[in-house]
Amino acid sequence: MVNNDQYSFSSTFLDLEQQEMTDQKKRLLTKIINGKTGIKTGGIGLEEIVMELMQIEGYEATISLKNRFKGIADIDVEATKSDKFFGVQKVIIQIKHHSGFSDSYGLQQLVAAKKELDKNEYKLIFITTAKVNNNVQEEAENLEITLIDGSELVDWIFENIEELSDASKQKLSISVIPHIL
Repeated sequence: MVNNDQYSFSSTFLDLEQQEMTDQKKRLLTKIINGKTGIKTGGIGLEEIVMELMQIEGYEATISLKNRFKGIADIDVEATKSDKFFGVQKVIIQIKHHSGFSDSYGLQQLVAAKKELDKNEYKLIFITTAKVNNNVQEEAENLEITLIDGSELVDWIFENIEELSDASKQKLSISVIPHIL
C-alpha cells in the first residue's frame, strides 16, 4: 500500500527541485545577457563555451579565424564529427551575444559563409543568447539552419554541466554545491 504522505512529499520535492532548476537557468541566462559572468568579452567567451559544448558532444571544434570571409559572411565556431553511421558531419556556427531579440543577420552571415565555402556538406547553426521572433524562426527553417535561442542555450549548458570544465563553470558563475530546497 502506498503511503499518501510519502507520495505527496516526493511530488512536492520534485516540484521544488524543478522550480529551482528553472530559476537557476533564468538567472544564468540573465547573467550571460548582462555580461555578469567571467567569460571573455567581445563574443569570444561565448564562442569558447559553445566550442567546449560541441567538444562534449563529440565534435572536434575550433574558433574560426576572424576576417576569414568577405562581406557579411562570418562563422564563429567550426566543428567536425565522424562516425561509422553518419560519416563526417561538418558544422558551422554563428553566435550572437544579444539581449532582447536577435534578427536574421546571423542567418544571413551563415548563408554567405556557406556560399564562400562552396560546399553543401555543412550543417548551419545560429545561436543567440536572445529570443527570436516567429519570422526569424521561419526564415531559419526555410534556410535549413538550426536555431538555438537563449533558453535553449542555457538548457544545453545544464544538460552538460557535469562534463563542462571547472574553468568554464567558474566563468559562468556556476557552483555545484549541495542546495537545500
